[in-house]
Amino acid sequence: MRDRPAKDGHLFRRALGGYRRSDVDRYVGEVETARKAWSEELARLRKVEPLARLGEDIAELLTSFAATVLARQERAREDAERRRAEAEEYAARRMADADQMLEMARKQAQELARDMVRQAQAEVALLADQQLTIAEALERAAHGIAISEEAMAKIRRLSGLSVVAPLTIQNGAAEGLPGTPTGTPRHARSASG
Repeated sequence: MRDRPAKDGHLFRRALGGYRRSDVDRYVGEVETARKAWSEELARLRKVEPLARLGEDIAELLTSFAATVLARQERAREDAERRRAEAEEYAARRMADADQMLEMARKQAQELARDMVRQAQAEVALLADQQLTIAEALERAAHGIAISEEAMAKIRRLSGLSVVAPLTIQNGAAEGLPGTPTGTPRHARSASG
């Protein structure tokens, strides 16, 4: 019983009418043993196949989960970048709006201040005009007083009176003037004068 092939390279030795029966039986037995061993291994593998498949499924799930996590992280990073850019743009717009409003308020305040100054100048000019008018009226009154004093002095000289009694007004009539009767109504005196 040889386990090795014959010198001509065949597994079985040739006999006079063909192969030797013992070699063929031995070979068939070895094949059957191997087949049984492989069948048992196959049956064992079939029993553990769901576990092996489960491991592969878990590995696929973990890979898929990792890919999903990476994709979500990338999306979250992009969203954060986009939101940061939008926030910076919004802040820039708000600052520009605030600067514009500040500039408008400054211009309005300047215009209001100019209007107030113009109004104050107009009021000062009006007051100055009124004061000039009052001053001119006072000057005319002073001039009239001076003329009336001169007239009174002339009347005194003409009438020969050195001292004139002070004027008193009673019942709307001036008393103490020469030529004016006492108790004469004013309209009568003006008509007679």
